[in-house]
Amino acid sequence: MSRRFAFGLVAVAALAVAAREKPAKGLQAVVTTADDEEISTRITGLDDGQLQLATEPPRTLALADVARIDVGQTLTTVAGGSDLVWIGQDNHDLVQVGGASGGNGVQDLHLHAVNLRPAGLRQITVVCRFPGQLRVWRFDTSQSPHWRLAIARTDLAPEAELYVEPASIDSFGQKFDVTYTYNDGIITKASVTATTNTSDGRKVDRGVRAGTTAVESDGDGSGSDVAEVYLSDSGRLRGELVAMNSESLTLGTKWKADVQIPLLRAGGVWFGNPAPDGARAEFDKHLAAPVGQDVVLVVAQDKTMTYIQAVLRDLADGKLNVRYEGEDRAINRERVLGVVFAAHPPPPKIAGAVQLFVFASDDVMTGKWVGFDDGKLEIETAWNARVTVPADLVKQIRVRGGRVTFLPDLEPIAVEEVPYFGRVISWRRDAGFDGEPPRLRGKTPGRSLAVHSRSVLTYALDGQYDKFKATLGFDDSAGTRGRVGCRVLVDGREEFAQADFRADQDPLTVEVSVKDARQMSLEVDFGQAADVGDRILWADPRLFRAEGK
Repeated sequence: MSRRFAFGLVAVAALAVAAREKPAKGLQAVVTTADDEEISTRITGLDDGQLQLATEPPRTLALADVARIDVGQTLTTVAGGSDLVWIGQDNHDLVQVGGASGGNGVQDLHLHAVNLRPAGLRQITVVCRFPGQLRVWRFDTSQSPHWRLAIARTDLAPEAELYVEPASIDSFGQKFDVTYTYNDGIITKASVTATTNTSDGRKVDRGVRAGTTAVESDGDGSGSDVAEVYLSDSGRLRGELVAMNSESLTLGTKWKADVQIPLLRAGGVWFGNPAPDGARAEFDKHLAAPVGQDVVLVVAQDKTMTYIQAVLRDLADGKLNVRYEGEDRAINRERVLGVVFAAHPPPPKIAGAVQLFVFASDDVMTGKWVGFDDGKLEIETAWNARVTVPADLVKQIRVRGGRVTFLPDLEPIAVEEVPYFGRVISWRRDAGFDGEPPRLRGKTPGRSLAVHSRSVLTYALDGQYDKFKATLGFDDSAGTRGRVGCRVLVDGREEFAQADFRADQDPLTVEVSVKDARQMSLEVDFGQAADVGDRILWADPRLFRAEGK
């Protein structure tokens, strides 16, 4: 698969126009601090772990004092009460040029609408006044020549996703004005400025389901030609598998740089070749429980999936070379589905505060942010390599090991799950129930733990933290049916309790001291209605680190 990017004369001219506009220097972002302060600003530099922010007056902020950074986002509120967030091109394709329905293979521009009224929408109009060009998109184009837009909204939810076809001109720095016309005649308006570069030549990656961490399936078991590398720290990177031997692999990434990854830092590789039904589940099972030898999953002669335990040699000349049962064997690359590397001791953790980088493609990599210049982030990886990534490919930066630690980033040392009627509904991190995102009063928390009664999650604190905070509530999918008892236990002591918590009640703020504590348990017990609707969210559950620890 080629990694070259082709630009037509129109796209080149568009970039030249955008360059003449000279958009504001820096990285637009919403910075959330360890003290829950939200700062919508531009990051203009990074020096010795200190962010330079273009606030008024300018300020510096230590990365260790940051909880997360939402890159490329800004929230603008205007008359009418609606809000709008710029997302950019994130691999959706629902609309095309003109009024025709359906996609055309080009990534749409994605806007996130917030605080919509609880009423149906009759019309949505998006307007952008590009230099020398006016572009208009509408929800209903039956009475206009404008381009169609698409909306994704659940019933009359207060939030929705808007998708429009990109113009030939780069949108960076351009203002998008949105007008909502509701069925009851009320009109509201919102606006947002594009904070990432865009192109009408940016094609959709059909192997990636936008907004998820899963690979899109065509229903016939076929995959894509994009390889996925699963890192030993739960990270994942996708791209072209350029080379692989017994020591390392080389991945051609979306930021046009080859990244060499030691196999000791990787758990396995999914090759992205067309796969029989059930092959991906089998790969995931081996990835979760590696054995003493490499496991190679292949397509057998009868087109089914099989696997062998062997010793990986290398990938060369279109063949995967292995040592199997004392003999050297070569397997055609197009038959290889995946490789899970032999179990090995976990590599040493990175000292001090680190960052988890979430890309627009939903790839994830842990490392240290060490530099920022000319719209590019310099990252020191867990294996001490330096990579440079364009900022518009990064969606979010989460800080680990700083003043605040989110529980979804930790593994519980004990899990107790007791079903009421014999069916266990397992806990999940940053995910809701029934395959849907978690929702608390119409909004998706930044981080969350979703549990079902009865559930007890226990975490080791080792005296490192001072305080635990979270918002406790029922997932919206529970409706008004849930009823539970909830407790927070610190070294066995009850520090928070709500004996009868119902789904028709407001969410609760939980804040307890964990100073010098060794363990903490989050308990959700059966209520007075068995386990019907007992779908609980611990929203933004986080620990605050003690000074000097």
